[in-house]
Amino acid sequence: MHNAAERWRRFERDRLGAIALNRPERLAALEQFREALVAVCGQEPTILMTHQAASSAAAPEIAEVSLTDYAGWILKTQQAAIYRWDNESFHRVASLGPAPIQISAASLLPHWLSEHGVLVRSKLNLAGLSAQEAETFLAELDMLQTALVAPILVNDTLWGFMMIGPPLAGEYDDSETLYLTLFGLSIVSAMERHRRGLPTYAQTLASVESKTLRDLEQLWISLRPTHRRLKLLIQDEEVEVVATLSSFFTSWGFEVISRRSGRMRPDLVLRPFPKPCRFARLAQEVFEDALTIAVGGQPLRVHHGLESCLIVEEEAEVALALKEYFTTKGGQAWIAASAEETVALVGRLHPRVVLLNLPLPEFKDAELIRQIRKISPQSRIILLTEWAEAEYPHSMLKSTPPDAYCVKPVRLEELEQLVEGVEPAAVS
Repeated sequence: MHNAAERWRRFERDRLGAIALNRPERLAALEQFREALVAVCGQEPTILMTHQAASSAAAPEIAEVSLTDYAGWILKTQQAAIYRWDNESFHRVASLGPAPIQISAASLLPHWLSEHGVLVRSKLNLAGLSAQEAETFLAELDMLQTALVAPILVNDTLWGFMMIGPPLAGEYDDSETLYLTLFGLSIVSAMERHRRGLPTYAQTLASVESKTLRDLEQLWISLRPTHRRLKLLIQDEEVEVVATLSSFFTSWGFEVISRRSGRMRPDLVLRPFPKPCRFARLAQEVFEDALTIAVGGQPLRVHHGLESCLIVEEEAEVALALKEYFTTKGGQAWIAASAEETVALVGRLHPRVVLLNLPLPEFKDAELIRQIRKISPQSRIILLTEWAEAEYPHSMLKSTPPDAYCVKPVRLEELEQLVEGVEPAAVS
């Protein structure tokens, strides 16, 4: 009873916390913070950060995170500020929440940060300060309402610092020092580029990708086959994405076909890809493979991670763990918990691989495999079982075998290799 009550209290606390994070005034403050950063940096500073997925076997996720999102949604802070220190006075670059008071030029913060690095209020050590200095320092921190101060160092010299307010105190760990330091360097670099009138990193990347795409388009015009149009199959469940890509590639002389184009075989297959994506990079891959075909090379398939996988699993926790694993590897994954749901999803999604693990009688196993193959001949079926292929007791499966067997208990790395290695079907 105590555990149930504690879980409910935690649920209520998390719910109220989420409501507090989504208050209109807080959302407005976050956007003002973002706009202030863009105004002084030309762009919002971002960094790549890692996050370990819930499954210990899964590879860490890597994501590009903006400073506003990091402070607002990951640290859940209500108040933050960035200051520039020029060895004489402080200049506030941007602030989140109530604007902190102006910091006195006589502040002990620069000296303390230069000596000790990051300042965590809940772990503050005032060794080396006199009683009067310690009292003044604590009063200043109280007035600033800060839980953490991270110095921004350039060539071992204090350039400025970021102050992060509650509720970070007490939840702080050393990883925050790394991320905040990286954000600090990103701010300095972006401000300097903006001051010199140089393009932002995002503008530079977009310019390089656009030039590469233009060069490939011109090369494609001169080398593309004149006697036929290359057939491109776009496999994605989002209709609007398919329509946009189809329009673009059709304008460049490709023949975009659907899964239901009779016995027409594609030259190229663009499989489901993670979103959002950079269109120039996606188009670049298709053009590069098309040019390989145009000059007499072997047709190449455009792959994105583990492609698409339908997980047919009755136990929700197992299904979610498998889905999380495959999506962290760059693929798309869906879940079905029954034979009926499997048939419906296969007909709509036409997945590259179907992982089949349902406690069905042998004739139901065979019938389900037959239905999957009838609806989606290109899908490959992997049966998760406690029996090795040679020992499998279901006689009816001998006439309708899966494409591969995976013996339980399943190791995720072995399953990944099996999914990647299963022979692709001829798409018709």
